[in-house]
Amino acid sequence: MSDLFTYQNDDEPEDIPLGKHTLYASVLRHLFVSDDNSYCVTKIFADELGEVTAVGEMLSTASPGQEMEATGQWIKHKQYGRQFRIDSFTIKLPSSEEGMIRYLSENLPGIGRKTAESIVKHFGSKTFDVLDNYTSRLKEVPGIGKKRIDEISSTWEYGNQERNLKVFLQGLGLTARQCSLIMEQYGDRSAAIIKDNPYILAESIRGIGFIQADKLAQNLGIEATNPFRTASGIVHTVKVQSQDGHTCMPREFLLNKASEMLKVDTANILEGLQRAIKDGSIIEEVHQEMSYLYERHLHNDEESLLDHLLGFIKLDKQYPHAQSEVDFLNSELNTEQKQAVNTSFNKRLSIITGGPGVGKTTTVKEIVQQSRKHGKKIKLAAPTGRAAQRLGEASGARALTIHRLLMSDSESEGEFVFNEYKKLKCDILVVDEVSMLDISLARKLFAAIDHNETHLVLVGDPDQLPSVGPGFVLNDLIESQLIPLTALHQVFRQASSSRIITNAHRINLGQEPDLRQIEGDHNDFYFIHQDDPEKLFPMISKMIKERIPQKFDISAKDIQILMPMNRGKCGCEALNLYLQEDLNDIHKKQFNFGKSRFILGDRVIQTVNNYTKKVFNGDMGYIVDIYNEEKSFIIDFDGLQVSYDFEEAEQIRLAYAITIHKSQGSEFPAVIVPMNTSHYIMLKKNLLYTAITRAKELLVLCSSRQAISQCIANKGMSKRFTLLKYKLQISQITTCQ
Repeated sequence: MSDLFTYQNDDEPEDIPLGKHTLYASVLRHLFVSDDNSYCVTKIFADELGEVTAVGEMLSTASPGQEMEATGQWIKHKQYGRQFRIDSFTIKLPSSEEGMIRYLSENLPGIGRKTAESIVKHFGSKTFDVLDNYTSRLKEVPGIGKKRIDEISSTWEYGNQERNLKVFLQGLGLTARQCSLIMEQYGDRSAAIIKDNPYILAESIRGIGFIQADKLAQNLGIEATNPFRTASGIVHTVKVQSQDGHTCMPREFLLNKASEMLKVDTANILEGLQRAIKDGSIIEEVHQEMSYLYERHLHNDEESLLDHLLGFIKLDKQYPHAQSEVDFLNSELNTEQKQAVNTSFNKRLSIITGGPGVGKTTTVKEIVQQSRKHGKKIKLAAPTGRAAQRLGEASGARALTIHRLLMSDSESEGEFVFNEYKKLKCDILVVDEVSMLDISLARKLFAAIDHNETHLVLVGDPDQLPSVGPGFVLNDLIESQLIPLTALHQVFRQASSSRIITNAHRINLGQEPDLRQIEGDHNDFYFIHQDDPEKLFPMISKMIKERIPQKFDISAKDIQILMPMNRGKCGCEALNLYLQEDLNDIHKKQFNFGKSRFILGDRVIQTVNNYTKKVFNGDMGYIVDIYNEEKSFIIDFDGLQVSYDFEEAEQIRLAYAITIHKSQGSEFPAVIVPMNTSHYIMLKKNLLYTAITRAKELLVLCSSRQAISQCIANKGMSKRFTLLKYKLQISQITTCQ
C-alpha cells in the first residue's frame, strides 16, 4: 500500500522519516486510553530504537508484555515530540524472558514481579505451555499454593480465550478496530457466530459490508449457495439499487440482479429471499398484482412519511378552514402568487412549484411578511447550507438547513433533537428546494412537525434533478393530486431579459437553447464550442484567473464549475487536479491523503454528514490552515472554521469543479459548465436544466452542439421505483369509503 499520509514542509524537522514503517516491539504500559478506545497513548519498546511513544486506536487491547508488529508513520507532536502513530497491528505473546516476566506481572492477579521472575526462571521458554496445559505444575514454584494456582488458572484461561479470538479474527483480515467492535457485540461467542454466519457482520458491525463479509465466508469455506449468503446478497442488491434512487424494486428484477451478482441459481435465491423476509431485513409488498421488495429501513421511512402526510391531508378534509383572503403587502404579486400565499395560510400542507424567474422567492417573502404582520411564528429551511443562505437573503428572514432546524444530535449520529416525540414550535414552516429531499430526511422532517399546530409550505422545482438519496418525494406528492398545489408559470419582466432564465425555460420545454453570440453588458449566457479536455482545461483556468474577473467584475471565488460526472478525461477529478496545479501555489503548505493532495487555499466540499463537527454533505469551504506537526488542518465554511485531523480528509474532496448533482440547491454568481459526448450516460434534459439554473449572474456553457442536442432529446427522468404516491392515493380512497 502506498503512503497514506505524507507532507511537504521545508520547516519540518529532518528526524521525522516520511511514509509507512513497521516496528517490532513489546508493549510496556498504557499512558492514556479514551473512553471509547478510539485514542490511546502507549509506551512500547522497539528493536534498535528503545522506548517509543505510540498513539492510535484500540492499542489498549494489547496487554503490557505482549509483542506486536505495528505499521504506521512517524509524527511530531507540538507538545510531546516524536511519536509513532499506529494504523494497524497484530499481537502475540512475548518470547523474551523479560517480556514474559512483564506480561505475567501485569496480567495475572496476585502475581508481582518477584513471583513472575520465579515462574519464568523455573519453566523458561515453556512458561506459556505450562500455563496453557499444565497449571498444576505451578506448585513446583516456591510460594505458590493451591488457591493462587486456581486463581491463575482461571484468569489465564479467560485471557487465552480472548487472545485466541483476536488471533482468529485478525487471521481473517479484520482490523483491530473491527475485532474490538465484534468482541464488544458478541463477546466470547464471536468465533462461533462468525463461523456459523459471517454475513451477520454486514448488518451489525459498522464498516463491514457484504463484500468484506463474503470474503470472510470464502476464507471460512462457506459454500456459495449457503442461505445466509443468498439472504445477505439480496439485502446488498437492494442497497445497491437504492443508490440509484429507488426505495423498492420489482421482485423479479431484483432476484435476477441478485442471482447474477451471487452467481447462483433461482432456487437458491428464493431460499435466501424467504430467510431475508423471515428475519425482517427485507419487506415484501404487493401493489396492483406486482410484488416489490424493500430494505427494512427504507420501508419504515416510507410508511412513517405516509402516516405524517395523511395527518396533514385528513385534517384539511375534516376541518376545512374558512377561506380568508389575505390583504397583500406586495401590490405587484400576480394571480398565481396570490393564490400560493392564500393557500399557505388556509391549508395545513401546500406546495409551490415553478422554474427560475417566476417569483417563488417573492412569494415566500410575502408569506414571511404576512406572518410577521399577524404575529405568527415562521421558520424557513432548506436541505443545504447554500440553499438556506440564499433563501434567507432573498426572504429577509433567517433560514436554516434542515439538519440545523431539527438540531442534529452529535451524540447520536443521524438522530435529531426535534422528532416525533418533541415537535418544532412554529405556526408556519417553509421548506425550499424540496426536490432535493430524499425519503429518509423527508420522514425525519415531517416527524418533527405537529400538523395540528403548523402550516407546512413546500417549495421546489420538480423539473430539476431528483434527490441524490432514495425517493422521489416532491414528484410523488405532486402526482398524488392530494395536496394543494400552486404552479407558478409567469416569467417576470426583469427575469425575461436574462438569457440564463429564458434558455432554462426553453430547455425545460424541450427546445434547443439560444446559443447565439450576443455582445453587450447585459448578456449573461455564453456558449463556447469546445469539448476537448486538452484545450478546454487551460481555457477554463484562464477564464477563472483573468477573463471573468476582468470583464464581469466577478471574483474567482464566486466562480463554480459544474460537470456531469466525476470520472473520465473530462470529469471533475481530472479538472480539479489541473486547476489545483494551475490556480494554487504548489509551494504552499500541503499534505497528502492516499492519492489525494490538499494545498492551503484549496476549495473543498464535505462529502458526508458529520454531526459532531456540524458540517454536512455538500457544504463547501476553503482550507485556511495546515498544521503538519499536529497532522491537522482547518476548513472555513462561510465563516464557520472547523478543525480536521489528516485521516479525516477522507470526508472531503477538491471542489474547484463539482458534479451538477452536488450543486443542487446552490446558486453561484458565475457558473462554467463543461460538457461533452463522453458524458452520454448522464446527458439528460433535467441535468442541463439544473446546471443552468445554478447561475445567478453569468453562465458559460463549454460544449459541443451534439452534446446539448443529446440532453434535449433525452427528456425523460430516470424512473425511480417508489410506492409513496400510490399509497397516498389508496389511503385516501380507503378513508373516503
